[in-house]
Amino acid sequence: MASISQDKTKALAQNALLEMAKTWEEESGKIQHAIETYERIIGIDPESKEAEKAKDALLEIAKRFEKEGKKCWICGKEGIKLEAHEFWDFNQGIQKLKEIHHICYL
Repeated sequence: MASISQDKTKALAQNALLEMAKTWEEESGKIQHAIETYERIIGIDPESKEAEKAKDALLEIAKRFEKEGKKCWICGKEGIKLEAHEFWDFNQGIQKLKEIHHICYL
C-alpha cells in the first residue's frame, strides 16, 4: 500500500516539475532552468510517462537551437561562419543571461 502512495506522490511531483519547466521554457532567460528541470525529471524515473514528456521537450528545444544555428539571427544569411552571441540583462547589479543567438560578422 505504501508503494502505491509513493508512486503516486512521485508522479505528482514529476508533473509539477514538468509544469514548472514548461513555464520556464516560455520565459525569456529561463531556458537553462527548463533544461535542468527536464533532466531532473528524467533522472528520477527514466521509464515514466513524465520522463518521456521531458525527453520530448528536450528534443524540441534542441530542434529549435539546431534550426536557428544554421543562419544568422540578425540578417538571416545561411552557409556562413557564425558565432554565438549572448544577450544579458542587468538589473540592480545582477547580471542574468537572457538569450543566446547565432550571428555572422556582418
